[in-house]
Amino acid sequence: MEENMPLMVIENNEEELSEWLLLEYKHCLDIWGNILFSNIPISWKQNNVFINSIANHIYDEYRDKTFIVLDPLAEEELSTHDFYGVDGIIVGGILGNEKFTGKTKKYISDNVKNKKVRNLGKIQLPIDISVFVAKMIYLGVPLKSIELTKEVELEWGEGESTILPYGYPIIDGKIIITPGLIEYLKKNR
Repeated sequence: MEENMPLMVIENNEEELSEWLLLEYKHCLDIWGNILFSNIPISWKQNNVFINSIANHIYDEYRDKTFIVLDPLAEEELSTHDFYGVDGIIVGGILGNEKFTGKTKKYISDNVKNKKVRNLGKIQLPIDISVFVAKMIYLGVPLKSIELTKEVELEWGEGESTILPYGYPIIDGKIIITPGLIEYLKKNR
């Protein structure tokens, strides 16, 4: 099933492409083969970038497509069978807060016409980890079988640490964190 993966759209909703955000976006590229970034400032040079929003159906080729929108406020959880009969999946490019704010619903879910709206559980996930978990589900792993942290504490020494209040998958006893994020946080603490 992996070779025919549906289009993954990351609908950017951040005004600034911060280093943290770009680390997550680059990790998304590594995770999902067929990916498109939309609503991106012109300054980010990538082949698979739309400057305008796909959620507002600006592009004719996507007007009649059916999408799964990953929205933390959706009533139903994403399952493998949700991928049948859809053209793509949309993840909000929204850097998270500790609590769900409804931004995905406001900026994306309410603006996409042909959609199935699904959640990835009750834990706030980073953008790239949402893509990672969606891929696991696409490949047949049920959401309830994916072990996620509730937070991660990065210890820097001498009583100094950073808490990431987000879910990260635990695979074979190892927490999967955005490549480069720990170094970024250490440098900017």
